[in-house]
Amino acid sequence: MKNLGLVMILLASVGIGLSLIRERQKQLRALREVCDALSLLRFELGTNRAPLAQLLSVTAQRSEGCAAAFLLAVMESLSSLGERSFSRLWEEAALRTLPDLPKDELRELIAAGRALGRFELQEQLDALSGSEGRLKAMLEQAEQKRGEELRIRFALPTAAGTLLALLLI
Repeated sequence: MKNLGLVMILLASVGIGLSLIRERQKQLRALREVCDALSLLRFELGTNRAPLAQLLSVTAQRSEGCAAAFLLAVMESLSSLGERSFSRLWEEAALRTLPDLPKDELRELIAAGRALGRFELQEQLDALSGSEGRLKAMLEQAEQKRGEELRIRFALPTAAGTLLALLLI
């Protein structure tokens, strides 16, 4: 019975490690999708100069995963644009649809929405370009640390479970 308990502790600690790895991979995928969507949004705004609803629709159709869901949520909330500002709708949609995006990256995305629809075209493009650049830098930095970080996320709970099992022997 004691051996079964030890095996269960070890399996649980490995499961926790794998869960932490999966969580980080979801964060990186969400960040990558958001970077791609901002790039598309900037391109569409600069070339087509379409109204916001059309801009969001086209970009959402060409985006993937959580970024597409985010843009669709912003587009669907445009009906309450007179009651709330666009930046507030953008922020609410980001908070609601991008739970996997790390906090710093989420703040940067929310900042990108503050310029859309409020300034001249070039200022909007500059703001999107700046946010896109900062998010891509964050993604690049996270990708560089990825291997080491994933090993740590797996090793710490596994080591803790092993230590606990050894203490119980």
